[in-house]
Amino acid sequence: MNPNLSLNQKMRLIGLRIGFDEKEVPRHKLNALDYDLEETLIESIYEAQNDLRILRILVSWIKIHGGYVIVEKLFKRLKAWESIRGVNPIFELLIGIAVTSGHLKWGKYGKATPKRPVYPGNETLLKSSISVKGEDENLSKLGIKVPRGYLNPRDSDVFTPNELLSVNHQYRNRYLFGPNWRADIITAIECGFENPSKISKKLGCSYEPAYRTFHEYQKWKSAS
Repeated sequence: MNPNLSLNQKMRLIGLRIGFDEKEVPRHKLNALDYDLEETLIESIYEAQNDLRILRILVSWIKIHGGYVIVEKLFKRLKAWESIRGVNPIFELLIGIAVTSGHLKWGKYGKATPKRPVYPGNETLLKSSISVKGEDENLSKLGIKVPRGYLNPRDSDVFTPNELLSVNHQYRNRYLFGPNWRADIITAIECGFENPSKISKKLGCSYEPAYRTFHEYQKWKSAS
């Protein structure tokens, strides 16, 4: 990640419509791993604990783009954040949003159940709102308790797939290769990482897939 980028800038670069002057982002000096999708999502979700505007936009992003998140990578990196920042219940909400939007791989990481429900925010306020509006039935089946119409997410708050494909190299490779380590390893190679060891360290993947994909890519390139 690039420490010179603000969180708002990184969120914008992965497709959240957060207001700032885009001229402030030196795109020619960046590569896609300077605003890694999973790392930016995690940072944004922690920020959303105190900012419902960001949470609403994240809900829209997960609905539309959640199928192109490498969920294994996301929750692997989350463990490091939790050791410092603590458990964030908003992740349970976003897992539920992903699952109810058809991104079923997220469900493996959910801990909420109907018998052990989670209130992803201030429990007292959420219960009060549920008593007035009723609860979101789809999320309730997963053990996530929020009122009906919670946050009122809008698709217009995030980039469309075509818009994000046109500006985000990492996302584009996931469309081509699938949301997996191979896609990110190829992105790292195309961003200039010169050996499997550096790629493995940068991405947090094991050395073997980095080594294998790196050499397969080199063979493909030499034969092109």
